[in-house]
Amino acid sequence: YGVMTEIVRDEWGFRGSAVTDWMNSGESYMPPYRGIWAGNSIWLTNGLTDTVFNTIKNDTGYKVAERVAHDVLWTFVDTQNAAKSFDPSAEIDLNKGAHYNLAWVAAVVAVELVLAAGVAAMAYFLVKNLRQNKKAENTASADGTESAETPKDE
Repeated sequence: YGVMTEIVRDEWGFRGSAVTDWMNSGESYMPPYRGIWAGNSIWLTNGLTDTVFNTIKNDTGYKVAERVAHDVLWTFVDTQNAAKSFDPSAEIDLNKGAHYNLAWVAAVVAVELVLAAGVAAMAYFLVKNLRQNKKAENTASADGTESAETPKDE
C-alpha cells in the first residue's frame, strides 16, 4: 500500500493500471485481494481468480473493485487517445536525437585502456611470482635442501 497507493498513485499522480505481482500459490502466500487493495489494478494469476472476487463482500471491497475498474478503463481510453495522435505517415529522422561528445567517448576509452593495462600488469606479476615460487620449490626438492620458506634450525 505504501508504494503502490501512497507513492505511485498519490505522490506521483499515476492514474493508469498497475501490475506488480504474479500470484502462483494459494491464498496463504500472497492473497490477491491484499495486492489489489494495496493499489494493483491487475493481478496475474494461475487461475485462482475466485479468491479475488470472493473477498468483495463489503463496502470496502466494492470501492476497491470500482477503483480497479476505473484504472483499467482509464488506461484503455488513454491508450486510444494516444493512438489517435500518432501519425504513421510522419517521417522519422533517425539523425535527430542522441549526439555523442567525442571527448567523453575518448576519455572513457582511455580509462578502459588504462584499466586493462593495469589488469594485464597485475596478471603478469602474479604469474611471474607463481613461477618463481614453483621453480624455487622444484630446485629445493631436487637438491634435497630446505626451501627458503621453511625455518632452519641453528
